[in-house]
Amino acid sequence: MTFSAADQLVAVGLSYLGRDNFQWFDNGGDRSPILYAQATFSDGSTALSQQFLLQRPAGEYDVFVGFEAPGGLFITGLHLWHRGNNNRAFGSIDDLGLIAIPEPRVYAAVLGIFALMLIRLRHR
Repeated sequence: MTFSAADQLVAVGLSYLGRDNFQWFDNGGDRSPILYAQATFSDGSTALSQQFLLQRPAGEYDVFVGFEAPGGLFITGLHLWHRGNNNRAFGSIDDLGLIAIPEPRVYAAVLGIFALMLIRLRHR
């Protein structure tokens, strides 16, 4: 996923739903199932997360991935990939959440509505 710096994303989070056809073994060695997530920031730097995908009692391999941009930077990209013991492994993204800095006019609108509510209450 690619985002514009103009979007001013400061945090991103998602649920990764790994499916139970990864077909690996508990003693998979260096082929243990891993989800990689990499965030790219507005200055070109990156952050990498590696999470071992462990089978839960219900048979799923779901994990949460989240990144927060360092002060003064924004998230401009998110890349996900995984590895398992076969080529049939797949996953999907659920519950994608993005947090952006609101534009100043949003703050002005909220303050304006709040002021109108106070005036209305005062007239009562």
